Amino acid sequence: MTTAAKVAVVMLTTLTLAPMQSRAACAWVLWLTSWDDKTKEYQYRYRGAFSTKSECDDDAAFRNRNIKRESDRDPSLYIGVLTCVPDTIDPREKGATR
Repeated sequence: MTTAAKVAVVMLTTLTLAPMQSRAACAWVLWLTSWDDKTKEYQYRYRGAFSTKSECDDDAAFRNRNIKRESDRDPSLYIGVLTCVPDTIDPREKGATR
């Protein structure tokens, strides 16, 4: 799977979850989504929990700047995409909620 296709799938997932995020009054969880070439699956890694979406977005922006800096040094490096989702949504399983 090409990097462009990986990014497209992650962005589609983010856009699908966006309407749910704006209505949620709950804790927010920051996930790192990346592609694993060995398993041919997306890997989801927990990166933090926050009281508000704003706090989560701020941390994601900070981490994204670091990811971009690393990618600028090595363009072949694909680290992943950070996404904030309500704690009631589990991105690891399609349609899974708590």
